[in-house]
Amino acid sequence: MSQANVYTSVSNALWYTDKCRISTSTTPITYQVYATGLGDAPAVGNLYSGPPMLGAFEYLDIYVGVGNYLTITGANYTAEELGTQSSAQAGTGNFTEQLTPSPTINGSALFDGTNYLSLTTKTAFGFGTGDFTFEGWYYHTTGAANHRLFDFRTTTPQLAPMLGIGTSNNVYLYINGATVINAGNNSMPTNAWTHIAVAKASNSTKLFINGTQAGVTYADTNNYGTTCPCYMGADYGGANGYVGYMSNMRVVKGVGVYTSNFASPVSNLTATQLANVNGNPSAAITGTQTSLLLNTYSGAGFLTDSSTNNFTVTNTGSVTSSTSAPF
Repeated sequence: MSQANVYTSVSNALWYTDKCRISTSTTPITYQVYATGLGDAPAVGNLYSGPPMLGAFEYLDIYVGVGNYLTITGANYTAEELGTQSSAQAGTGNFTEQLTPSPTINGSALFDGTNYLSLTTKTAFGFGTGDFTFEGWYYHTTGAANHRLFDFRTTTPQLAPMLGIGTSNNVYLYINGATVINAGNNSMPTNAWTHIAVAKASNSTKLFINGTQAGVTYADTNNYGTTCPCYMGADYGGANGYVGYMSNMRVVKGVGVYTSNFASPVSNLTATQLANVNGNPSAAITGTQTSLLLNTYSGAGFLTDSSTNNFTVTNTGSVTSSTSAPF
């Protein structure tokens, strides 16, 4: 699925021939889908008994149908066509306000081993004794080296998680000066997209690679404190830099999203999700539980945090945008 266009806060009628996604920001909106003919023919009926409302920080995919159109009332939202550009109908009420430049829905952040991303110390990363999840998609291009994916430490040893790759191309979770989970040699392939997740639920922390648990279950009764920073692509000191692509880096506080083996995500992660998505053993996430979400759309704004926190990400050494993506 590729994105044709993204538009923001347009109250005119929006014409589609297939599917669209409405994503709200700080305020709710109302929307209506109308049946109509092609071109400028007048509407002949509202397909919903609405108008329905979409709350703040929510999104909804709507099938509009050939020749139908959508109206949206409100502000602080985006509407994106889920389809090819050729699917968009021309006519009165077509999209009139386009983001410049219009981003590509899929993309990644490219690391060269000398650059990295970070966020300053925040309560959103202070997991305490509660549940948590951090995950992402990785395309590792240089193996047999110590590289860091996530690091929540400020020194070492420290009671804070660090997710890394070792010289044997092994993914491991490191806490308080010790490796507590080791996925084993060659668990991180090079030149292939790999989904990696660490999830703690009910004092059990697990590491998943492409949806399959790797290594032991760690009996995790640690108190990780109330605040931590977050580093991606290097450790807290900027060393052990990752080489390759990252996409869909998500941190969730308060929810162990994965508790047993699951099918790897097949589309961009979202700030909210229902339980048991696609039949997988996953927990529900509400908007405020997602601490960070970097979908890393290619193009301008590729490091925009899509969580409700809207955190500013520091780009040290010029991590760049790439159109390479796992989907």
